[in-house]
Amino acid sequence: MTLQIRRGLNSERTGMTPLNGEPIWTTDTNVLYVGDGVTAGGIPVGGGYTGSRGYTGSIGFTGSQGILGYTGSLGYTGSLGYTGSQGPRGVSNTIFNYLANANNTSGYPNNGKLLWNNATQINATEILVSHIDDDVVDIDIFLALLETTESITIQDRNASANYQTWTITNTPTRNTSGGDAWWTIPVSLVSSGGTGTSGFSNNHSLFLALVSGVTGYTGSAGTNGYTGSAGSLGYTGSAGAGYTGSAGSNGNAGYTGSLGYTGSTGAGYTGSIGVGYTGSSGANGNNGYTGSAGSLGYTGSAGAGASYDQALYTTSSVTFNALTVTNNLFIKQLTETVYNWGNVGTTTTFTTIAPDVTSATVHRMTLAGNIVLNALTNVVTGSGVTLIINQPTSGGPFYLNTSTMRWAGGGKTLSVSNSATDIATVFYDGVYYYATLNKGFF
Repeated sequence: MTLQIRRGLNSERTGMTPLNGEPIWTTDTNVLYVGDGVTAGGIPVGGGYTGSRGYTGSIGFTGSQGILGYTGSLGYTGSLGYTGSQGPRGVSNTIFNYLANANNTSGYPNNGKLLWNNATQINATEILVSHIDDDVVDIDIFLALLETTESITIQDRNASANYQTWTITNTPTRNTSGGDAWWTIPVSLVSSGGTGTSGFSNNHSLFLALVSGVTGYTGSAGTNGYTGSAGSLGYTGSAGAGYTGSAGSNGNAGYTGSLGYTGSTGAGYTGSIGVGYTGSSGANGNNGYTGSAGSLGYTGSAGAGASYDQALYTTSSVTFNALTVTNNLFIKQLTETVYNWGNVGTTTTFTTIAPDVTSATVHRMTLAGNIVLNALTNVVTGSGVTLIINQPTSGGPFYLNTSTMRWAGGGKTLSVSNSATDIATVFYDGVYYYATLNKGFF
């Protein structure tokens, strides 16, 4: 017969304690062990107790890494949280390093420098700035964005108490000479402190801060056009005359009593005067009927024109063709006509518009592209229009190009935010178009 004993790997043997006398054969090391019921893994046959473990040899080289397993699919992304409300609009400012050129008051200030057009710096009306700053960075694109009413600050790099703050009073200009370029910025001093008041020394380390300015004040509205004189009033028809009924007859007068006899004159008493009784009045006759009123006459047609030296009041709709007012004119609920252009312009080119002043005094439009505005249609001296210009909700912004109109403060750049509304007022005096732009209605 065949005798089989307990067998397995050597690593499995060391994890067990065989019973006393129980044999175990390791199939990977080919060694026979016998258990004593106490020793873990048993005792090797013929080998006695295992001696102390020898030193472990150094670790062999690590084999090459096996092929990476497949990456599991990504879990579902959770839904986005709600977007918080928009914070208040911040103030934009940019700082560039420069050196002071205090030895010159005109011309190219040299790379990395700026100068004042007055030796007393706080009395300067222009500041000249190189397009290359002290860090050898060309900031031409930033200087080109400066506009009237914006603020700039020149400050000591090492002490904030030494500064000059200026307001830009006119459009800056770019100057070139050979390969050099610089900007002339018209300015007016707002405030100063420390050596900014006494004047920065030559080659002093400064920085130039460009600060976004606020929109300038809105220009006053143009004068109203003359109102045409009113036509003459029509003739009033003659009043109808109804017949008055005849008066009733008077009642008969009552009889007057006869006088009493007068007593004879004598020494005795004078007799009393007899008094006759007055008869009662007769009854009055009935009043006659009043005739019906005649119809009103026709109102004459309006004349070619007339002048009234009096106030004119009306509670109904009135159309004036040629009214000349020499005293006061009171008008309530004056309604202007609004013409809606819809979407105007294309994204591929500038579209020229010329609003017709005879169709409406207010024109509304939404930009679908860039537009050009240089004139009005059917314009006469003293007339003008109001333009309500809306940026689209998306796809913008679009721009206004104009070269013949005079804009208040030189401001003619539309808002660049989606859904922004700007209002432009244009007035013609017979020679020039005068325009005012109010920006940023939301």
